[in-house]
Amino acid sequence: MRKWGLGISLVACVLFAITYLSYKSTTPSFCAKGELIVVNKLGRSISAIDLNNQQKTKTYNLGIEPHECLVYPEKNIIIVSDFGKKDQKSNELYILSSEKFELLKTLNVPGHHQLHGLSLTPFPNVILVCSESSNSLLSINVQSGVIESEVNTQGVGAHMIISHPDKSIAYVSNIYTHNVSVIDYKNDSLIAVIPCGKGSEGLCLSKDGEELWVSNMNDHTITVINTATLEAIHTIETGKKPVRISMSPDGKYCVSSNFSDGSMSVFDVNSKQLIKIIKLPGSTNVLDRLFNKSPTPAGLTFHPAKPFLFVSNSNADQAVVISTDSWEVMGSWKVGDMPDGIAFNNKNNNCD
Repeated sequence: MRKWGLGISLVACVLFAITYLSYKSTTPSFCAKGELIVVNKLGRSISAIDLNNQQKTKTYNLGIEPHECLVYPEKNIIIVSDFGKKDQKSNELYILSSEKFELLKTLNVPGHHQLHGLSLTPFPNVILVCSESSNSLLSINVQSGVIESEVNTQGVGAHMIISHPDKSIAYVSNIYTHNVSVIDYKNDSLIAVIPCGKGSEGLCLSKDGEELWVSNMNDHTITVINTATLEAIHTIETGKKPVRISMSPDGKYCVSSNFSDGSMSVFDVNSKQLIKIIKLPGSTNVLDRLFNKSPTPAGLTFHPAKPFLFVSNSNADQAVVISTDSWEVMGSWKVGDMPDGIAFNNKNNNCD
């Protein structure tokens, strides 16, 4: 009887090991130039993954609850916004060296906290940041730390920003008023407020700049806006709670990260048709969820030259890489607690 019991236990252990290995997320193996920068909200840190040696090479602790990051290639810096907490307010931006991955300085933004979305501009030294507490879009000189302009969005919950690559025009999503503000930040003027779906949050521009895509997390849709007429021209259904969207470097695809069902929706930009649903590990069945925490995809960024899409998986504390050739998950890396914002640092690491 004891032999039977021992045999059954051994078989169970073997089956468990096989099942675990079959569901265990794998570390991807490929060669690509650059680093992946990931902001860990609850970890109060940022991580840098060298895409050449496939390891999390560095972690830097900072802030109360950092949310988003921005790489400024010409200045060799990384900028991180600190959203803070209800009982610990923050009005700080952190400037780090993208080469040495160390803090260079802290910019204080007086009168504004809950700093979130960040964007580059076509103007030297000038970046954009939005403040949820004041519902404002701020343009800030990162060299002097001076606020050069401040425009109220006339919305509530100013969250994400995307700027026009050639003009002083920026688009800000307002979560709680379900719209997008169009702002000329050089002239301190609000141009328009465009209604979208409920919980407007993620933003991206088409490659030609003629369309603004807005993800509406509570409607589970994307609103497509004509940037010339400033009118909504399409509504596209996504997965549940699309918190971020990103446009591929060639402008052919738009991808939404669907926070509540652990999936990514891939759309053809020209036809506005869904072409693929990508399920992250942990989203398919009970065993999958047992061995891989239920996924909550958030931040997105594409590699500028290689066929890779990177996604922060908040609940699993991972950064996931997806092939944009097959639209299949290639693997993941462990990062800090609740990763959110994600960006690509075009660092020379001797990899073709």
